[in-house]
Amino acid sequence: MGRVHHAWPARGNAFRPLRAGRSRLGRALRDLITALREQPGRIPFATTGPATLLDLGVRHLFATAGLPIDAGFAVPFRGGGDAVVGLLEGRAQFLGTNLSDALPALRDGRLRGLVIGTNERLRILPAIATAREAEVLA
Repeated sequence: MGRVHHAWPARGNAFRPLRAGRSRLGRALRDLITALREQPGRIPFATTGPATLLDLGVRHLFATAGLPIDAGFAVPFRGGGDAVVGLLEGRAQFLGTNLSDALPALRDGRLRGLVIGTNERLRILPAIATAREAEVLA
């Protein structure tokens, strides 16, 4: 199966962190947050550019978790699909993206969902916890 990456769907259709490479950052959102605390500004995340919705979603997670908004460093891509590819190629270790961009890789196991920002788990991805279940408000 190769590398397993991490993802977290945010509100509605949106995702948040996805993780590239073997799971150095752990298997849960709390593991990613711990790694960001221990290595501030050193863990790359994929984004579609400064102040875009996907960039702000990740930075919102940082703030909600009590981290500075520069807890990770942004690696820009031309869109959500390119960001997912960059993650899968190892150019970033996590990202926030739309569910539609990440769904194929989630379904075939190349991405691992960390958390979704909906009130209830999604029927199409029942193994991914909600932000409330992960004790992080999205």
